[in-house]
Amino acid sequence: MDETKEENQKQINKQNYQNEQETQQIVQNKQTDIKDIQNQNQNDQFQDNISIQLQNEDQQNENENESDYNVKPNFEQETARLIEKFYTKEKKTLRSQKYQQQFEINNYKPEPGYYQKLDMEKAIQYVFRNSHKIKQKIKQLKITDKFLEDNVYLNKHFLLVYDGFLQQFLNEGVLQGDFRTVAPKIFVKIEKFVLEQLVQIWQEQSNIDEYNDQITEINQLFKERLGKLEEDIEISIKKQIQFQNELKLMSNSEQIE
Repeated sequence: MDETKEENQKQINKQNYQNEQETQQIVQNKQTDIKDIQNQNQNDQFQDNISIQLQNEDQQNENENESDYNVKPNFEQETARLIEKFYTKEKKTLRSQKYQQQFEINNYKPEPGYYQKLDMEKAIQYVFRNSHKIKQKIKQLKITDKFLEDNVYLNKHFLLVYDGFLQQFLNEGVLQGDFRTVAPKIFVKIEKFVLEQLVQIWQEQSNIDEYNDQITEINQLFKERLGKLEEDIEISIKKQIQFQNELKLMSNSEQIE
């Protein structure tokens, strides 16, 4: 009797365990189905949102295009407005330029880059007279007064270069064209420039003189060689004439005999 009860109890426990397992499985399946449905709903909602956004953008673009198409610019009015603006600006510019020109006439001051007339004779004499370095260099290179006269004072290229160099100081207002007074700093720059130009001119002229001396020497050697050849030719001709005369004499002697 007790064994039968125990067996029945085991069967009941087993059935309860199976029922519990089935219930848990059903619950898990339901939860999985719910998650799948939620994910699907989220995807559908996302797709719907994207579709709505694209539709809104298309509608907005269409409205903008339609608006641009319906607005017809008045080209005549726009052109007239631009022309009026241009001529108004030109009138102001011309009026400003006219005022500026009158102001410059009444208040004349040389502007940077504007050429100012310069007494080049004074400009040269001043630096050569007051520069100790230039005097030393002239003595060192044994430069004569004639050389300075021909290659510096009357050298058009040097005068143009020197004039252009001095213009920057004249335009800056740190030098006067009459060379009455020259600031020490400015004089040092002028002295350096003239000294470099003087040495360059001397070197170039020395090269020219050396070349001319070489040409003269070559010409002299050529003349001497040519004179020697002429003498040799003349001697050869005389010998040939003498030989021909001797042949004639011998021929005449044989005929007489």
